[in-house]
Amino acid sequence: MKNTTMKIVPLFIAGVLLSACGQTRYPDSLIAADSLTYVNPDSALNLLKSIEKGMEQSKTDVKMYYRLLCIKAKDKAFMIHKTDTGITEILDYYKNDGDRHILPEAYYYAGRVSADLGDAPRALDYYEKSLSLLGDCHAEKDFMLKGKIHSQMAELFTYQGLYDDALANIRIAYEHDAALKDTTGMLYSLGGIANVYRHLEHPEKSIHFLEKANEIAVSTNSVDEQLTAMIQSQLASAYYAVGRFEDTKRLAIPAAESHNEVYAGAAYIILADIYRNMGDIDSALIYYNRILDVGNIYIRKSAYYRLSQIELSRRHPEKATEYLERFFVCSDSVSSLKNTETVKRMHSLYNYRLWEIENAKLNVEGMKKSRLLWGFASMLVTGIFIFLAYYFYSKSRRMKREREFETLRELQEKKYRESKSFIEECQIKNEKLEHELAEVQETNSALYEELKVQKSNLEYQLKMAEAKREYEEQAKKEFFSSSFYKNLSAGINRGLSLTDEEWEELYRKTDVFYPRFVEELRGLCSQITDVEQKVCLLVKLGISNKCIATALSLQENSISSIRSRLFQKTFGRKGTPKEWNEVIRSL
Repeated sequence: MKNTTMKIVPLFIAGVLLSACGQTRYPDSLIAADSLTYVNPDSALNLLKSIEKGMEQSKTDVKMYYRLLCIKAKDKAFMIHKTDTGITEILDYYKNDGDRHILPEAYYYAGRVSADLGDAPRALDYYEKSLSLLGDCHAEKDFMLKGKIHSQMAELFTYQGLYDDALANIRIAYEHDAALKDTTGMLYSLGGIANVYRHLEHPEKSIHFLEKANEIAVSTNSVDEQLTAMIQSQLASAYYAVGRFEDTKRLAIPAAESHNEVYAGAAYIILADIYRNMGDIDSALIYYNRILDVGNIYIRKSAYYRLSQIELSRRHPEKATEYLERFFVCSDSVSSLKNTETVKRMHSLYNYRLWEIENAKLNVEGMKKSRLLWGFASMLVTGIFIFLAYYFYSKSRRMKREREFETLRELQEKKYRESKSFIEECQIKNEKLEHELAEVQETNSALYEELKVQKSNLEYQLKMAEAKREYEEQAKKEFFSSSFYKNLSAGINRGLSLTDEEWEELYRKTDVFYPRFVEELRGLCSQITDVEQKVCLLVKLGISNKCIATALSLQENSISSIRSRLFQKTFGRKGTPKEWNEVIRSL
């Protein structure tokens, strides 16, 4: 924040001097508070609070300037705006009677208030009006305001999925920050650019801008320590997404050891996933369990799901069920948070309409009761609609959750019964039964006959499992050494996509050692397309993303998107490509 402080100090001094010379009609205390909002908004709020009583008897222009500064200081202190009544009155004053030089800033804070209330279209309209008034001005304070407007517009466009508009605005914001030598602003802008590219699924570009931000943060002593930690945490996550695990650990380990719970939680989930992929389950469990103490609800949700998968693979169904139930509780809480935000946005829009009604009633007092009744009736209907929508959503969500758990359980059970571990377990049980039979043969004939039946059933299961595994392994071995597969691989490596005849032959041959794979896949995801089905088959065969993309004439990053989309289609929530791969391996 040092750069920002050094730029604001001259503004602070200039403001006080101008006030002393009588070249401004605003009190020195307001000029000082305005300057403090940039470097220490909490102090600005305290100063404004201390002069609140003195403002009651002030002239309208001073009073309105004071009220605008209160909103400005709260915004700088990251306090959420909960109503637009105050800023609307202030904005009307500056549009009609007040100092026109302050109007652009009034429009900006009207946009900030609307954004907090969830009304993005109105916020963008206010930002556009502010930019229109600022025009081509290059005064430092106005230039700074223009940069902040573009940054806020970029954030709103990102939330709405309008990534081209978001990218255009955040680049302009960065140019303004760089011209002002505002290091903190530059870091936030670089992080914003990286975030847009992450949404656009361009991880390398995202990494480029985060590395640039990290380089600036590390080389500049004035950068806030928490901001540096935030950038490094984001960069670690970006490295992990592209498989650069050593770089990930280099940045994630310090964050995991920090005292900041937000960054520590994000680092724990990354490190846990890395150790899990490396096969170091004990280390992974340590970090997953740490998340449960410090992570937010979104990170805990991911940790519970991964812990359930680990316990399923270790044949601990009770623990797996416990973790999966906690995962569903977190999922419902996340959904509830989203629903609460939706209700909040609907309510804020209702409040805005109610304010318009109240404003009209000042001029048409005779319509007061009628409009109040309409307002309350609208609110009642809206409340009933929200209640019914949430009730049916919760019921549907609960049923979907039960189906998802049952599907996951069946897939894991099927995978286990065809595994080497199952065969080994059957062999151990068989040896134990032989020992028990020898012990009771002469003493308990009834128990002896019962154990013989158990042993016979177990030997049958063992024989069937061994025969199936041996048959499938031999079929796979013959397939991967066949001339058909070798020619297929050679064609893909030369950049050739598969013909319809080759696909037909591939389905026929793989059905020998993966019987009913396509049938089970379609039963799991009834909405699967032909292209998605082909991607799943090649994933099942262990083909790389690059080769899958070649075989289907697609972009490589499209393969990851398809797998993520299939997980969401199947389970009704977002998932990673790796999570879908686990499902495919279970079929």
